[in-house]
Amino acid sequence: MTKEEFLQLIEEQGAAVENWPHHLRPEIDQLLASDSDAVHALAEYRELDTLLLRIPVPDFSAATRRIANVDLPAQSLDLLDTIFNWLFPYSGSAQVWRPALLACLPLLFGVAMGNYFNFGISNDDLQTAWDDELLMLSLSDYPQDQIEL
Repeated sequence: MTKEEFLQLIEEQGAAVENWPHHLRPEIDQLLASDSDAVHALAEYRELDTLLLRIPVPDFSAATRRIANVDLPAQSLDLLDTIFNWLFPYSGSAQVWRPALLACLPLLFGVAMGNYFNFGISNDDLQTAWDDELLMLSLSDYPQDQIEL
């Protein structure tokens, strides 16, 4: 192990030996036995660790409460998001009826189109057909000469 690799290991893992990888410990011990600069660097990092442990950690509970109580700004949604939020709400009774309404839209469109357009059927034929249908549906007895075929 080189001195640079050792310094990088100390910076990443810290000066505590128990945090170092087990498979590198023999190489580290060999480096520390042969290089006095590595021993000096390890001592400096250990001193730095002890100084860092002496620094008290500030209490952030008041700051946490203050941040948690801050109101978020109003969210601006585009048209597509507004439509999806209306059709598929997150909670409430609208979760059932809005998708059902959406499923009924093709049926309502078909009924409207069927009532608006005649699709090649003239009004005279349509009136005759309705008269014949109403006659067939009635429960009255009609003589044969009254039924138009």
